Amino acid sequence: MKHPPLKIFFCYAHEDRPLRQELDAHLDLLEREGLVTTWYDGRITPGTEWSAEIQENMRRADLVVCLISKAFLKSEYIAEVEMQLALELQEKGKARVIPLLLEPIRNFAKLPVAKLEALPSKAKPISKWKDRVRALDDIVHGIRRAAIGFLIESGGAFEFNSHAFSEAELARLPADVRDSTSDGLKRLRTSLVQSVPRRKLDRNLLVASWCLRKRRGVRPWPESPFYLAQILSTFDIVALQEIDRDLASIREVVDILGPEWAYFLTDVKEGPQGNNERLGILYYRPRVAFEHVAGEVVLPERMLVNGRQFARKPLVASFRAGDFLFRICTAHAYFGASIGEKREHAIEECRVLAKYLGQLARRGREHVLIAGDFNMINKDSEAVRAFRKAGFRIPAKTLHPSNIAGDKYYDMIGVHESKAASGPSVRIFASGAFNHFEHVFRKRDGDAYADAVVADHGEGLSRMSYELWRTMQLSDHRLVWLELQLRRSRAKSTRSTRASPSA
Repeated sequence: MKHPPLKIFFCYAHEDRPLRQELDAHLDLLEREGLVTTWYDGRITPGTEWSAEIQENMRRADLVVCLISKAFLKSEYIAEVEMQLALELQEKGKARVIPLLLEPIRNFAKLPVAKLEALPSKAKPISKWKDRVRALDDIVHGIRRAAIGFLIESGGAFEFNSHAFSEAELARLPADVRDSTSDGLKRLRTSLVQSVPRRKLDRNLLVASWCLRKRRGVRPWPESPFYLAQILSTFDIVALQEIDRDLASIREVVDILGPEWAYFLTDVKEGPQGNNERLGILYYRPRVAFEHVAGEVVLPERMLVNGRQFARKPLVASFRAGDFLFRICTAHAYFGASIGEKREHAIEECRVLAKYLGQLARRGREHVLIAGDFNMINKDSEAVRAFRKAGFRIPAKTLHPSNIAGDKYYDMIGVHESKAASGPSVRIFASGAFNHFEHVFRKRDGDAYADAVVADHGEGLSRMSYELWRTMQLSDHRLVWLELQLRRSRAKSTRSTRASPSA
């Protein structure tokens, strides 16, 4: 279940109310992410015993932020009641106390809170910063790290690896397939944990792209959505292609994943060119926040592909992972009615999309990620060259065969860094392609599904093999993924020190 917001208690002198209000406004982003909520004595209800109300709210707090100033130190109530209680909660592990230095304090090292990591960075008081806004942003970043750290210590802000399904979660499965599904999920998870890096606090982002095959009327077998959920749960954000017109399957997968996951889809791409499919983006909310900007790529007239828009308009949306801002585009290049048309039109679509997204990255403050199925055959395809020419980093080591046979490079992920971005820089650290059929719906399992294959002749299919049927249960593509390492420069680092500022 998603963890409720952590409660921040502001401990401050009334003389410092204007700065507390500024900080509260800067914390708005963390509140919108659902990470924190704030409380201060201005929220005490008239007629309530104020001292009891303050102490009760501090006891319910997860983070106690102390705005330390000369006025703060002169307050007898703060020294004798609030600070004593705050340090007691810190010692018992019930709350985390964060000293926040507003101005230089003589003999700061002698204060009880001096042993705690202070904000802003390097314990440099806010009054010593040339840019007050930067100081407040630095504080917010530090509070975010403290909040996530506190969550991890108290049970985890997020799962570090692919989800481990419990017996209770599998109870929704028919009894006759529950044991075999549990075994399949364990095989999937074991391989995913071994091959995909674990999530790291504010230090990496796991990005994936997967082309899900349209079912063409084939019914999903009971275990199929669980297997899909197992694989998807490993990543922070997944670009999806070829999603069915019928939303029942994708909705079931997300329901299994649980309320910590969110997604959105395009409308159906109508007609033979659109293939009657959807594009979508799935993301893990404890790690990634949607920035409320999304839309299909609509080309200006000067950029039209052979005089027309994309056959399947790519989907672009803005997200935030900590202070790493990025846009991700999911795309599925037009397959074409013939081999010649497929190759020519798909290549032209890639060239135009690469140019469009490259311009987006150069003039914006967000990094741009491209992820999708580009119908490429070779590792050094025209599509790869087009995106590299537009400024996308697609190292050769990140290109993996993504069809089930393992001999074609259909899918890829690329990164274009924005020079204007203020957050951390990004490094492509690891990558891979995951073949689900090595673990579930294996060739050796064909006899177990023989009756299902015979019964499921989907729309327009007079015959169906087990090999074809199983791709419609999951996908005929391997999922491709990247680990992005998020690196803050020393100038942007918010690691505080125990330096003792003095007046």
